[in-house]
Amino acid sequence: LFSKPGLADVQASLPKETSTLKAAVAEGRPCKKRVAYLPLWPSSVTLQHLYRLAWDLAALWEEAWVSEDQRQEHTELIAAAASGQLQQHIKACRHYVEDLSSRSEAVKVAACNKLSGLVGELSREQVTALDGKLQEA
Repeated sequence: LFSKPGLADVQASLPKETSTLKAAVAEGRPCKKRVAYLPLWPSSVTLQHLYRLAWDLAALWEEAWVSEDQRQEHTELIAAAASGQLQQHIKACRHYVEDLSSRSEAVKVAACNKLSGLVGELSREQVTALDGKLQEA
């Protein structure tokens, strides 16, 4: 149902200018850097823009001969800001999942109670079949 875009998909969304790092990745040559894939919604325009910006920054680092220590520092600052935002979304999603779970449990209890009230109107086989389906839910 969901497919993770491959490196070719990610590269196709990036700007056309080349850099040593991008050329090495495109040609499958080993390089010291690793291309990161973020398992977020792949069709997000803003996410694609983020990837382009990251490649632009990497190209500028190469052009300016930025040291690995400086690249590490820049990356840590960027990742810290993104991590803070991501943690807020994780907390909100967890709360949403917990809310859905408690509401579905309430619906299940109500359905079981309703089923108990129908015992005299339904055959034993019908009640057993419905009860089994409720227990599976």
